[in-house]
Amino acid sequence: MSGFIARQPNGLLTRFSCTTDRPEQYNMTDEEYIELRAEFAREDARYTLAHHLRPFSEVQEYFCPNNMTEEEFQEYLVTASSTPEVVVVKPEIAGKDE
Repeated sequence: MSGFIARQPNGLLTRFSCTTDRPEQYNMTDEEYIELRAEFAREDARYTLAHHLRPFSEVQEYFCPNNMTEEEFQEYLVTASSTPEVVVVKPEIAGKDE
C-alpha cells in the first residue's frame, strides 16, 4: 500500500504516504480529493496513450468467442474500421437577433 486517506478531526481529508511516511495532502474537501484522484487518472491515461498502445491486429489475434459471438465480433470489426461521423456544433453567438 502506497498510502491511505483519512478523515481529519475537522472533517477534511488527509492523504498519508507510506512511501514518505508523512501526510502529503491535507485539509482537502471531498471534492478536492475527487479532483486529485481524477487528475491522477488523467495523467495515467495520457501516459498509457503515449507509451502503451498496442497494434489493433492484436485485438483480432487474441479474440476468443467466449463472451462475444464470431458474428458480433465481425460487426465490431466493421464498426471499428469505419470512419467515425464527425458532428460539428456551431457555438451560439450571445445576443444574436434571429
